[in-house]
Amino acid sequence: VLVERFESLRRDTAALYAGCYVAELLDALTDRHDPHPRLFDAAQVTLRHLGDPVSRPSRTLRFELACLRE
Repeated sequence: VLVERFESLRRDTAALYAGCYVAELLDALTDRHDPHPRLFDAAQVTLRHLGDPVSRPSRTLRFELACLRE
């Protein structure tokens, strides 16, 4: 079920690639049917802010750190 559209990912190729990276990390570091609510929330926040090219690197780094913590 579609819950939220991340429009910035549709308009900016660099944002799209960063979003794909977030998805790849989630896929590689989590198992199916093993919920990680904090990691999901961190991914949502990250995807919402990837449209800003200035904060994109720091947002991506924050998500990587959230993955390590989880």
